Amino acid sequence: MQLNTAKNDGKNYGTFYAAHAVKLQPGIVASYITDRDGGYLKMTEIDGDIIPANTPVILTKEKEDKTSTASTTTTLAYSASRGIAVEDKNMLQGCLYAGYIDCADSAEWVYTLGRSNNIIAMYKSLKNYLKTENTNDEGTVTSVTYTKVDATGNSVKLGANKAYLKLGGAGQEGISTYSFWFGGGTTGVGGIEGENALSGTIYDLHGRKLAEITTPGYYIINGKKTFVSEVK
Repeated sequence: MQLNTAKNDGKNYGTFYAAHAVKLQPGIVASYITDRDGGYLKMTEIDGDIIPANTPVILTKEKEDKTSTASTTTTLAYSASRGIAVEDKNMLQGCLYAGYIDCADSAEWVYTLGRSNNIIAMYKSLKNYLKTENTNDEGTVTSVTYTKVDATGNSVKLGANKAYLKLGGAGQEGISTYSFWFGGGTTGVGGIEGENALSGTIYDLHGRKLAEITTPGYYIINGKKTFVSEVK
Protein backbone atom coordinates (compact mmCIF):
# COMPACT_ATOMS: atom_id res chain seq x y z
CA MET A 1 0.00 0.00 0.00
CA GLN A 2 1.05 3.62 -0.49
CA LEU A 3 1.93 6.03 2.31
CA ASN A 4 1.60 9.71 1.41
CA THR A 5 3.77 12.50 2.70
CA ALA A 6 3.80 16.24 3.34
CA LYS A 7 6.12 18.99 4.51
CA ASN A 8 4.50 19.61 7.89
CA ASP A 9 6.54 16.88 9.62
CA GLY A 10 8.97 14.05 8.90
CA LYS A 11 6.45 11.23 8.36
CA ASN A 12 4.65 9.32 5.64
CA TYR A 13 0.96 8.61 6.33
CA GLY A 14 -1.68 6.08 5.34
CA THR A 15 -4.83 4.42 6.69
CA PHE A 16 -5.63 0.71 6.89
CA TYR A 17 -8.46 -1.65 7.84
CA ALA A 18 -8.82 -5.41 7.34
CA ALA A 19 -10.90 -8.31 8.60
CA HIS A 20 -7.75 -10.26 9.50
CA ALA A 21 -4.61 -9.45 11.49
CA VAL A 22 -1.55 -8.15 9.62
CA LYS A 23 2.11 -7.80 10.53
CA LEU A 24 3.78 -4.40 10.28
CA GLN A 25 7.06 -4.01 8.42
CA PRO A 26 10.00 -2.54 10.38
CA GLY A 27 9.68 1.24 10.74
CA ILE A 28 5.89 1.31 10.35
CA VAL A 29 3.83 2.47 13.33
CA ALA A 30 0.06 1.89 13.63
CA SER A 31 -2.02 4.24 15.80
CA TYR A 32 -5.69 4.79 16.51
CA ILE A 33 -7.74 7.77 17.68
CA THR A 34 -8.77 7.79 21.35
CA ASP A 35 -9.98 11.37 21.84
CA ARG A 36 -10.38 14.78 20.25
CA ASP A 37 -9.92 18.33 21.53
CA GLY A 38 -11.31 20.98 19.24
CA GLY A 39 -9.72 20.26 15.88
CA TYR A 40 -7.07 17.99 17.33
CA LEU A 41 -6.98 14.13 17.46
CA LYS A 42 -5.15 12.22 20.18
CA MET A 43 -3.31 9.21 18.70
CA THR A 44 -2.41 6.04 20.62
CA GLU A 45 0.00 3.42 19.27
CA ILE A 46 -1.08 -0.21 19.15
CA ASP A 47 1.00 -2.64 21.21
CA GLY A 48 3.46 -4.79 19.26
CA ASP A 49 3.86 -5.14 15.50
CA ILE A 50 0.53 -6.84 14.73
CA ILE A 51 -2.60 -4.91 13.73
CA PRO A 52 -5.50 -6.93 15.18
CA ALA A 53 -8.38 -7.88 12.89
CA ASN A 54 -11.12 -5.28 12.43
CA THR A 55 -8.95 -2.49 13.85
CA PRO A 56 -8.86 0.69 11.70
CA VAL A 57 -5.55 2.54 12.10
CA ILE A 58 -3.41 5.43 10.91
CA LEU A 59 -0.01 4.22 9.65
CA THR A 60 3.12 6.37 9.89
CA LYS A 61 6.73 5.92 8.85
CA GLU A 62 9.61 8.26 9.55
CA LYS A 63 11.16 9.66 6.37
CA GLU A 64 14.89 9.25 5.80
CA ASP A 65 14.92 12.53 3.90
CA LYS A 66 12.84 14.92 6.01
CA THR A 67 12.58 17.45 3.17
CA SER A 68 11.25 14.96 0.61
CA THR A 69 7.58 15.07 -0.43
CA ALA A 70 7.70 11.74 -2.28
CA SER A 71 5.30 8.97 -1.26
CA THR A 72 6.50 5.53 -0.24
CA THR A 73 5.04 2.02 -0.34
CA THR A 74 4.90 -0.73 2.25
CA THR A 75 3.71 -4.32 2.38
CA LEU A 76 1.35 -5.58 5.08
CA ALA A 77 1.46 -9.37 5.38
CA TYR A 78 -1.25 -11.64 6.80
CA SER A 79 -0.51 -12.70 10.36
CA ALA A 80 -1.64 -15.91 12.06
CA SER A 81 -1.13 -14.12 15.37
CA ARG A 82 -4.13 -12.13 16.60
CA GLY A 83 -2.05 -9.32 18.06
CA ILE A 84 -3.04 -7.35 21.16
CA ALA A 85 -6.56 -5.92 21.05
CA VAL A 86 -6.86 -2.19 21.71
CA GLU A 87 -8.28 -1.44 25.15
CA ASP A 88 -9.27 2.19 24.62
CA LYS A 89 -12.19 3.25 22.44
CA ASN A 90 -11.10 3.65 18.83
CA MET A 91 -12.90 6.56 17.16
CA LEU A 92 -11.81 5.41 13.71
CA GLN A 93 -14.12 3.28 11.56
CA GLY A 94 -13.15 1.02 8.68
CA CYS A 95 -14.31 0.37 5.13
CA LEU A 96 -13.52 -3.23 4.13
CA TYR A 97 -14.73 -3.00 0.53
CA ALA A 98 -14.84 -0.03 -1.82
CA GLY A 99 -18.22 1.60 -1.43
CA TYR A 100 -20.22 4.39 0.15
CA ILE A 101 -20.35 5.78 3.70
CA ASP A 102 -23.78 7.18 4.55
CA CYS A 103 -24.31 10.21 6.79
CA ALA A 104 -27.34 10.09 9.08
CA ASP A 105 -28.20 13.77 8.63
CA SER A 106 -26.86 17.15 7.55
CA ALA A 107 -24.92 17.50 10.82
CA GLU A 108 -22.90 14.29 10.34
CA TRP A 109 -19.67 14.33 8.34
CA VAL A 110 -17.00 11.90 7.17
CA TYR A 111 -13.31 12.82 7.54
CA THR A 112 -10.62 11.03 5.53
CA LEU A 113 -6.85 11.26 5.37
CA GLY A 114 -5.76 13.91 2.91
CA ARG A 115 -3.20 16.56 2.06
CA SER A 116 -3.77 20.27 1.58
CA ASN A 117 -1.06 22.94 1.38
CA ASN A 118 1.48 20.22 2.26
CA ILE A 119 -0.30 19.41 5.53
CA ILE A 120 -1.55 15.85 6.09
CA ALA A 121 -4.59 15.61 8.36
CA MET A 122 -8.14 14.25 8.47
CA TYR A 123 -10.16 16.46 6.14
CA LYS A 124 -13.92 16.77 5.78
CA SER A 125 -15.10 14.90 2.68
CA LEU A 126 -17.72 16.31 0.35
CA LYS A 127 -21.04 14.50 0.45
CA ASN A 128 -21.05 14.24 -3.33
CA TYR A 129 -23.13 11.06 -3.65
CA LEU A 130 -26.89 10.92 -3.12
CA LYS A 131 -28.30 7.70 -1.69
CA THR A 132 -31.76 6.73 -2.98
CA GLU A 133 -33.79 3.81 -1.67
CA ASN A 134 -36.02 2.28 -4.35
CA THR A 135 -39.25 0.70 -3.10
CA ASN A 136 -42.01 -1.50 -4.49
CA ASP A 137 -45.75 -0.84 -4.30
CA GLU A 138 -45.83 -2.14 -0.72
CA GLY A 139 -43.14 0.33 0.35
CA THR A 140 -40.45 -2.32 0.81
CA VAL A 141 -36.94 -1.24 -0.17
CA THR A 142 -35.87 -3.38 -3.13
CA SER A 143 -32.60 -1.71 -4.06
CA VAL A 144 -30.30 1.19 -3.25
CA THR A 145 -28.64 3.48 -5.80
CA TYR A 146 -25.98 6.16 -5.42
CA THR A 147 -25.89 9.12 -7.81
CA LYS A 148 -22.97 11.54 -8.01
CA VAL A 149 -23.96 15.14 -7.27
CA ASP A 150 -22.07 18.39 -6.76
CA ALA A 151 -22.02 18.63 -2.95
CA THR A 152 -25.64 18.20 -1.93
CA GLY A 153 -25.64 14.47 -1.26
CA ASN A 154 -25.67 12.38 1.88
CA SER A 155 -22.88 9.88 1.23
CA VAL A 156 -19.12 9.69 0.65
CA LYS A 157 -17.31 7.23 -1.63
CA LEU A 158 -14.32 5.44 -0.09
CA GLY A 159 -11.80 2.87 -1.27
CA ALA A 160 -11.27 -0.62 0.12
CA ASN A 161 -9.31 -1.25 3.36
CA LYS A 162 -9.47 2.41 4.40
CA ALA A 163 -10.02 4.00 7.81
CA TYR A 164 -12.14 7.09 8.31
CA LEU A 165 -13.65 9.29 10.99
CA LYS A 166 -17.39 10.01 11.22
CA LEU A 167 -18.56 12.81 13.52
CA GLY A 168 -21.76 14.75 14.01
CA GLY A 169 -23.55 17.12 16.28
CA ALA A 170 -23.93 20.85 16.76
CA GLY A 171 -21.06 22.85 15.29
CA GLN A 172 -19.56 19.92 13.39
CA GLU A 173 -20.16 21.56 10.02
CA GLY A 174 -17.74 24.34 10.95
CA ILE A 175 -14.79 21.98 11.51
CA SER A 176 -13.12 21.15 8.20
CA THR A 177 -9.83 19.69 9.48
CA TYR A 178 -8.54 17.52 12.34
CA SER A 179 -4.79 17.50 13.02
CA PHE A 180 -2.90 14.65 14.70
CA TRP A 181 -1.33 14.68 18.13
CA PHE A 182 1.04 11.75 18.65
CA GLY A 183 2.05 12.71 22.20
CA GLY A 184 4.73 14.90 23.68
CA GLY A 185 2.58 16.20 26.53
CA THR A 186 0.99 19.55 27.16
CA THR A 187 3.25 22.48 27.92
CA GLY A 188 2.11 25.63 29.75
CA VAL A 189 3.53 28.85 28.36
CA GLY A 190 2.93 32.27 29.88
CA GLY A 191 4.07 35.86 29.41
CA ILE A 192 4.78 35.84 25.69
CA GLU A 193 6.54 38.98 24.51
CA GLY A 194 5.72 39.98 20.94
CA GLU A 195 4.92 37.94 17.84
CA ASN A 196 8.39 36.36 17.58
CA ALA A 197 8.72 35.23 21.18
CA LEU A 198 7.41 31.78 20.22
CA SER A 199 9.61 30.60 17.39
CA GLY A 200 8.80 27.66 15.11
CA THR A 201 5.73 26.46 13.24
CA ILE A 202 2.39 27.32 14.84
CA TYR A 203 -1.05 25.85 14.03
CA ASP A 204 -4.41 26.28 15.71
CA LEU A 205 -6.47 23.22 16.69
CA HIS A 206 -8.20 23.26 13.32
CA GLY A 207 -4.89 22.75 11.49
CA ARG A 208 -4.57 26.32 10.22
CA LYS A 209 -1.05 27.74 10.13
CA LEU A 210 -0.64 30.98 12.06
CA ALA A 211 1.85 33.79 11.63
CA GLU A 212 1.54 34.74 15.31
CA ILE A 213 -0.45 34.04 18.47
CA THR A 214 -2.82 36.84 19.44
CA THR A 215 -5.09 35.20 22.03
CA PRO A 216 -4.51 32.68 24.84
CA GLY A 217 -5.48 29.06 24.29
CA TYR A 218 -4.22 25.73 22.95
CA TYR A 219 -1.98 25.64 19.87
CA ILE A 220 0.26 23.16 18.06
CA ILE A 221 3.79 24.55 18.29
CA ASN A 222 6.58 22.57 16.63
CA GLY A 223 4.36 19.49 16.63
CA LYS A 224 3.40 19.67 20.33
CA LYS A 225 0.12 20.70 21.89
CA THR A 226 0.88 23.84 23.91
CA PHE A 227 -1.26 25.97 26.19
CA VAL A 228 -0.54 29.70 25.94
CA SER A 229 -1.89 31.38 29.05
CA GLU A 230 -0.98 34.98 28.30
CA VAL A 231 -0.02 37.07 25.29
CA LYS A 232 1.59 40.46 25.91
